[in-house]
Amino acid sequence: MRIAAILVMLLFGCDQAQSDARTVTLVLVKSDAEVKQHCGDDMILEPLGCAKVAGASCRIVAYEPRGFDDHRRLETLGHELWHCYRGPKHI
Repeated sequence: MRIAAILVMLLFGCDQAQSDARTVTLVLVKSDAEVKQHCGDDMILEPLGCAKVAGASCRIVAYEPRGFDDHRRLETLGHELWHCYRGPKHI
């Protein structure tokens, strides 16, 4: 539940131009196989998650955080959310 609240704050907590609006779907998984199933096999590093953008919608697939202090998995959620709004590049 805390994760959903954090994502809502990230998505709606700041003023955004209408053109930046996105519908974000979050798919939380528990295994590498599930990540690969949703994201594909073309991941360079270990599979932590992915974001797939299609028009004004974005689908994030990532490991379910074990708790509020699971920094690595929470960081991955934020990283993938960034891709939803800024694109696929790592710059």
